[in-house]
This record gives sequence, structure tokens and C-alpha cells, in this order.
Amino acid sequence: MHRRTLFYLIVATLLWPFYNESNGQITNPRSWAEWEETDGVIVHQPNFYIENPTPIDLQIAEEWDRLYIDLILGLMQEGVNIYYILDTNDRPEYHSGILDTMQLKYGIDIHDPKFHVVIGCKANYNRLTKWTRDHGPMNVYKNKVDSLHLYLFKDDNRGAGAIIRNYLHLRDTVFNENASSSLASDGGNYMVDGNKMGIIDFGYNAMLPEYQTKFGLDTVHQIPHYLNHCDYYMKLVNEETIILTDRHPQNYTYGSEPYSYEEDSVLLLNILSYLQEQVISQYGRLLKVYRICSPPSQKNDSLKLWYYTQYASYTNSIIVNNSVFVPQFDVITYDSIALETYKKAMPGYNIIPVYSRRGVVEGGAVHCLTNSVAALDPIWIYHAWYKDTVQPETYYEIKTNVMSRSGVFELYTYYSNSPDGPFNRIPMQLDFGNEYRAFIPREDNTEIIHYYIEVTSNSGKTITKPFVAPDCTYQIDIGEASNGLINKTYKACGHIIIFPNPAVDITHIEILSEKFGKSSTIIIKLFDLYGKIVKKQYTSFSDIIELNLEGLVAGEYFIMIQNEEGFFLSDKLIIR
Repeated sequence: MHRRTLFYLIVATLLWPFYNESNGQITNPRSWAEWEETDGVIVHQPNFYIENPTPIDLQIAEEWDRLYIDLILGLMQEGVNIYYILDTNDRPEYHSGILDTMQLKYGIDIHDPKFHVVIGCKANYNRLTKWTRDHGPMNVYKNKVDSLHLYLFKDDNRGAGAIIRNYLHLRDTVFNENASSSLASDGGNYMVDGNKMGIIDFGYNAMLPEYQTKFGLDTVHQIPHYLNHCDYYMKLVNEETIILTDRHPQNYTYGSEPYSYEEDSVLLLNILSYLQEQVISQYGRLLKVYRICSPPSQKNDSLKLWYYTQYASYTNSIIVNNSVFVPQFDVITYDSIALETYKKAMPGYNIIPVYSRRGVVEGGAVHCLTNSVAALDPIWIYHAWYKDTVQPETYYEIKTNVMSRSGVFELYTYYSNSPDGPFNRIPMQLDFGNEYRAFIPREDNTEIIHYYIEVTSNSGKTITKPFVAPDCTYQIDIGEASNGLINKTYKACGHIIIFPNPAVDITHIEILSEKFGKSSTIIIKLFDLYGKIVKKQYTSFSDIIELNLEGLVAGEYFIMIQNEEGFFLSDKLIIR
């Protein structure tokens, strides 16, 4: 081989890793998930200054202030960095007034070391807007837990993403040939599980499928096109739980919504079916789906309040460590139901309401108006928690994969028979690679074991999984073998009759099935709509069984009866 050719080959080999990264391919990438540790949140409060404002203009400005104050106060309570971008090209005296108002009127400590005033001049960053989700970064780690890279599409390189990159001196990857202004290729249409799966609305020019290997994704689920941005109608809140928006026929009050109720119903039913049947979690299991109904469309000319029900979405929230910031639209009934649903879907989290109706007037809410900077020194915990009922055993294996840039210093499993503790602690032992194991002992007559994992890295950082533990823990539901009932169940031929139904304090169950004719013991379970067991009763077989409902709140439930052989029957019950 010619010497010059050999020289160029050697140089090319040495430089290839750097060339490869500058063109979007870092080694072994992993996309950060929102429920992992967050370093900080990016916001840009624009200039709402109006010459000679009317009373309504002043009210609108107050409502915008309220949105950002709700966010900033909640973020300060959470203790994360706040990257507050000021545009020095946009009336500097106005922004000085904003900071003074924050401190004097709302009591925000603008000198807090975690409150960063970040300068970004729109003359240099012409895509700097309040929509920091659209023109901000997407967080990707090199080698799963090494250096953090900010992924930016073309327009993001002239917006909040580039400003934060420069402020924090982080590496980036810019896809110069693609613009986020196509709507379907920016942060509002980007949902990942922290491992190898992503979900997007497959609208026009959605780029993530093309770049999935650069994001470290094996699968990108392309939801049938609906509203361009998936964060308008869904929220992935952990590896196996998603919140999907819902609609009510009476909420189409504007008259020119982009979809009718009938069209929305068909589209959302197709999306629900896809999520429940096609999307498999990184642990090989189906997703659990919660629904939240969006509030009515608004058309109020006197208040300059105009928006469609489709865009007033409670799924447009942001998860920041122990807190979830949920949009509120000043429609009390819907707002309160949304907060309660988040509490059920994300137990243990601080659910923080954010007044957002002015945001939705202009096309977005909390998620659209913020962006995240992932932890710079992450601990990644991969753990398939117990999900189904298990047989009684002497020990239960807890297995997890853990990675940290500095290495793992210590790793424990905490467990208790009560969700409130006290918790026992056992060390997890390294098995091979990055996999650790521990075995939780089971005490006699224990039906549920609550547990969580705690990791401390060599750098001194400690992270738990679930992140909010011990306020929320995983649980091992132990089957009924200790009570004479087997764990495997089979749908029986026949049915049950529930009467009265609806019921108030007492109802009766008539069993019409040959499979229950010789049963000596029956277990009755009453589930709420979220799959939680709210009542369990053991009884001897009878053609008609009485069930006491006192103390249960009004609503819809499911009754399941099961015999010793594992056969079961079920039906719906309404309590008034």
C-alpha cells in the first residue's frame, strides 16, 4: 500500500469518532426520559408590553404572570435549577421590571443561586420564543450515562436550545438539514421511555423515525396523525403508564373545532387501541392507560379568551423530579378531576397546578412553554417491577441493571409489609455486568410486600427507583394459595346477576355457572376503574351472596368472583 494512502487511512481512523459525533452519531446513545433526574428547567417569559393597555390587556398580562409564577415557585420548591432566558434585544427595561415584580410582588428570590438569568439576544437567536419545548434541546447521553448531549434540529440551533448549550458549555448534535418549524420534528412531538422506545404523532415531516438510531431507539411508535404534537393528547409518565386525553360531546362550544366530537371519538379510540395493543414496554408488557377529559372550548370576545377543547389538554404537563406541573384552565370541575387523576397515575408525586388558560389561547400549556436539562451526572436504573399477582414463595427476587459514570458505591433494596414502613434494608449483590440481585424474604400471612431500590454512586449521588420512594413504592401482590385459592385463573362459562344495580349500601350477587356449584370458598374482589382492589371478601358458596358497600364512594366498579379452582366471573357495578 502506498505510504500516503496508509497515512490518510490512519488519520481517518483516528478522527472518525469525532467526525461521527459532530454529524449526529454518538456512541451507544440513550435518550433521557422525563421521569429521570432533572438538572433544571428552561423558561423564556416574553415581552407582553402594550402601549396604553385596556383593563382586559392588564388582566391578560396578570394571567401570564400567574402562569410563570406558578411554575417558578414550584420549581424553587423542587430545588432544581431554573434557566430563565431574557432577551436583551426586547426592551431591557421591561425585563428589569419583570425581575423586580418577581421579587417585590411575588416574593421570588431572584438572587437564589439556582435562579439563572440567561441572556439571549433575539438578534442572534431569531428562533427564541416562549415555546422553549419546540426550539429547545432533546437530552441524549453518550454511552447511556456518560456526557450529556443536546440534540437540536436546525431551528433549535437559533433558539433556546443553543442559548442553554452555550450557557452550560454542553456538547450538541445539530441536524442542520431539518427544521423544527415543520411542527412534527420538535420537542412537542417527542416522547421516550429512557431506554429504547419512542412515541410520536406521525404528522408531516416527522423526523424521529429517520434518526431513531442516533437517539438510541430500537422502536419509534408512529401514532396515526392527529394534532401534530403528541403532547397535546398524551403523556408517558413512566415506562408502563400513559395518560391519554378524552372528550365530552358538550364541550364543542366554539363551533369551528378542528374535529367534531364524532371524529375525535374515532381518532382517540384508534389511538387508545394502538397504545393498549401495539405498544410494548421495555419490560415486555402492555401499557396502563389513564384518561382525562379536556375542558370545553372557549369563545369569549370580551375577555379575549378563545381556544378549542382539543388544545386545552391536561396531558401538556412536565415532570420535574418529585413534582408534576399540571395545566389548569379555570374550569373547576375538569381541573380538579385532572389533578385527582394525576394523583392516581403518579402516586407519591407533588402535583402542582399551573394556571394555563392564556397559554392555551396561543396554542400550548406547561409542557410547550418549558424544556428540561437532564442530570449531568446520571444514575440509570433499569428494573422491571412486579406487576402481576405472584404465588406465595419463601423469597422474592429483585433484579436490576444499574449504570453510573463514576460507578456504583452501594445498592440496597428496602422492603416492608406496610406502604408507610418501617422498611428493612438488604444489600444487592453484583451478579454480572451491571446486573444486581437481592432476595426479599416473605413473612407468613403476608399479602403485599412494598419495596424500592436505592443506589449511591461513587460520586456521592443517591437515587431511588421509583424516583419518589419511599412516598411511593413498588409492591408484590401475593396470590391466594395461603387461603386455599390457586393463583392461575380461568374465565368460567356462565354469568353473574348483580341486584340492585345501581346500588347504595348493599347489593347481591347471583351466580349462574356450573363451575361454582361445588365450591366451598369464594373470594369476591371489587375493583375501581383504575384497577385498584377497594374491597375483598371471603365467603362460603351460596346461590345469592350479599355484599356490603358501606364506605365506598359513588362511581363505577368491577366485581370479580373466583373459586378454589381458579374459575372467575365478573361484571360492572354502579354505586350511588
